[in-house]
Amino acid sequence: MKQLILTLSFLLFALNAFSQWKVFKTGKSGFIHDIFILDSKIAYATGDSLFLVTSDGGDTWTDMTDKIPVNSPSFTNVFFITKQTGYLSRSSITGGPTLLRTISSGFAWDDVSSMQISQGAANVFFSDFIVGYATSGVGLGNGIMARSTDGGKNWNRVSAPSPEAASALYFLNDSVGFSGVERLVKTNDGGTTWTPAHTYFDKNNPIVDIVFVSPQIGYALTYNHNIILKTIDGGDNWAQYNTGTSGFLSTHLAFADANTGYISSFMFSKPLVTTNGGVNWAVDTTFPAVTSLTCVAAKNGIVMAGSSDGKIIIRKAGITGMEKASPATVKVFPNPVASGIINIENPAINKLTVVIYDALGKTVATGRDITTRMDITLPAAVYYMHVTDETGNISVSRLAVQE
Repeated sequence: MKQLILTLSFLLFALNAFSQWKVFKTGKSGFIHDIFILDSKIAYATGDSLFLVTSDGGDTWTDMTDKIPVNSPSFTNVFFITKQTGYLSRSSITGGPTLLRTISSGFAWDDVSSMQISQGAANVFFSDFIVGYATSGVGLGNGIMARSTDGGKNWNRVSAPSPEAASALYFLNDSVGFSGVERLVKTNDGGTTWTPAHTYFDKNNPIVDIVFVSPQIGYALTYNHNIILKTIDGGDNWAQYNTGTSGFLSTHLAFADANTGYISSFMFSKPLVTTNGGVNWAVDTTFPAVTSLTCVAAKNGIVMAGSSDGKIIIRKAGITGMEKASPATVKVFPNPVASGIINIENPAINKLTVVIYDALGKTVATGRDITTRMDITLPAAVYYMHVTDETGNISVSRLAVQE
């Protein structure tokens, strides 16, 4: 009991460091099905006959529903690659397109529905400007996965990750991705083949959402949200955590930074929150109660949640995450590096996972089970070094390599 009190006190203390929630009323009474945050300013929300865009971080929203060329445009998923290019997917199998694409910031839309995803598009995800994936299907035995290599104009069927339709979908790059229903599965070849990523298996408590907060750290959410799977090595291995809570109809999992995450569920009026990377969860008592919490999204310190009564609830906590180097919890020396050896000051003697990126974000070196030293062979340049310890704590620092 004492440990529980201390844990809850820590969660509440951490939450108080965030700014207050702000409620935006859309003027519509229907569900907000999905929210996608592109950057610190631009975000999109879709729902029952509703498509909204904000360009000021959620302070104001523009209703662009009338730009969608279908009747009663109720789309359940929204995904944007850039400010200009995005997609709306529809899970219904009747009454209109299942997938729309815009290249004009939502002012015009093209129907890119395909026979490959004709039974509703349960989810859509693009790993870059060209390669994208969509899940489709209704009921047992009808699960479908399709892949596009031309920006979503055309789709070809690939192996389905499950006999049932899967809504959970996340790709780290063109080839490596995760999906699943009764189990979490992984592909290394763009959906040609899938293999189990973890021993978890439960048809009554399927995987409903997958997110990565960095190339190394990712999470998978179950329908009952009592089980969370977490990886700290890019999905090669996953640990299973019990959240200590239970409730059906979980919908979304989102992380504002490496440690602060939220879970939405139709069964609750407030989200669950973690401030220690998914180890402990509690109801966010600071959240303004709504009729039902339908979705949640987060990026770089911004959190946006949708409700069943047409509200968008927003919290801003400053810009954090991969786009800005965070204070290092381990120190690298010397820096600049000249000898091809990185020495690491690691007081806790944790085993570290190290990933080094070039200026374009390409992985150029990796190391696992690192403690105090790592050998590198890299051209002279400035890089970014991403270090994850055994507990999931992240530090990002600049690394200069000299001749």
